[in-house]
Amino acid sequence: MSSAVPTRLVAFGTTSASRKEHGLEISVLGPARRIRGQSTNPFHWSMFKALAGAEIVQCHQQHVLATSLAALFGRCTGSKVFVSDLGGGGWDLSAYVSTDTWFRGHLHLSQFSREVFGHARRTNAHVIYGGVDADRFSPGPARIPPRPFKVLFVGRLVPHKGIHDLIEALPQGMELAIVGKPYHQAYARSLETLAHGKPVRFFHECPDEALVSHYRAAHCLVLPSVHRLPDGTETAIPELLGQTLLEGMACGLPVVATRVASLPEIVTHEITGLLTEPNQPPSLRHALERLRDEPELRETMGIHGRQEILRRFQWKAVMDRCLTLYGLRQTLSSIPRSSRAMTELLFLSGLRVGGMGPARKPLDAPGPSSGALPCSASLSWSTFWDKEPCNIRGCWSTPGSSFGQPPHVEKSGVFRTVRALRLVSDTAALPKLRMAVSFVPAGRSSPGSALSVAVNLPSWTRIGTRNHAGRAAFHRSPS
Repeated sequence: MSSAVPTRLVAFGTTSASRKEHGLEISVLGPARRIRGQSTNPFHWSMFKALAGAEIVQCHQQHVLATSLAALFGRCTGSKVFVSDLGGGGWDLSAYVSTDTWFRGHLHLSQFSREVFGHARRTNAHVIYGGVDADRFSPGPARIPPRPFKVLFVGRLVPHKGIHDLIEALPQGMELAIVGKPYHQAYARSLETLAHGKPVRFFHECPDEALVSHYRAAHCLVLPSVHRLPDGTETAIPELLGQTLLEGMACGLPVVATRVASLPEIVTHEITGLLTEPNQPPSLRHALERLRDEPELRETMGIHGRQEILRRFQWKAVMDRCLTLYGLRQTLSSIPRSSRAMTELLFLSGLRVGGMGPARKPLDAPGPSSGALPCSASLSWSTFWDKEPCNIRGCWSTPGSSFGQPPHVEKSGVFRTVRALRLVSDTAALPKLRMAVSFVPAGRSSPGSALSVAVNLPSWTRIGTRNHAGRAAFHRSPS
């Protein structure tokens, strides 16, 4: 994301810290408070300062206090707040009232996620899926020998992953590598007991650089997730995506997965892998034997899986889907990357709109101008709602030129008083910008009021990495 728009990652930790990596600004807020002692529910009051000025806020877990407060903060400041539910949560305001409508949009990792969280009919709920770095996760340079046949599992060692079924289903003569940390100690011990005497190896600590080596050393990857757990209980959400399937496919591996939750959205049966029934080790064993005995099928599935990753599941594809839903994709595609800067320029408060008379000259209908900037302005505001419908229109121009044609209609609504108006520029390194904003009562061809804004920007030291507040001069058009 930071390769396309200036982006800041805000996280919580034991101490405060900040750094920059590959254009991404990282802020760690600390020491974070654990709401009701819950480690997955951190909060720090400086979060609001970190969010101030952001046009887009993406929260990566619903039903935690920080996310709900960020949504309320966005409603007050005009920021667009989106959320993705990763299956976690904690004590939150959503325990007492639904917070779904507080967000501009819900971005789900799968269609299953959209449905299981009750958003199938919500028009602002969309599926973005997850992504993988296809350059890092890629096929190895050399082919591995066909014997012994090596099976790989990557993931947390928890009961709903179905690892017990995989150990039980392992055919004679195959080797199994289980890579992942034991998050359920009793279950991990039961897996070691079940694997006793079998060619099964556990890798509880695996650095990132070694993970790709595990994928490249395997013949296939298996994710045998289940709804019904070994103790007879059931879980409704065993998977929201299946990230390790994406990584394995990116490395050119055929994959085996169960028909549960989101996994059939990732694996195309008989094309990129094989789907089996959950809680059925014989079905899983048959799939593994088939991949072992049909090397051409195995190779073809690996090729198709890699192609599917390049087509749908690279991080760039996920980023493009997000930018489109954020409302930024069309704007960014028409602007050279070197001149992009989603930068807050000014903030007005207490601007009265209701009761202003008509302007003598409509600022929203000028003639064409060769000096108009090759970009669009973005306006956001919060209002006191009233009875008179109104359109807000705005356009840019360079000094000494007339305003561009046509203006961009940003919002239709019913209001009289604008509490906050924020102007965001998609360009940088300009000494001076001018903007015209008109508030047009519905049914009229001329503005009911007009406001001219002159913004003087200081010198830019690095394009796209800093925000500068300009000095603004305002006047009402004669009426």
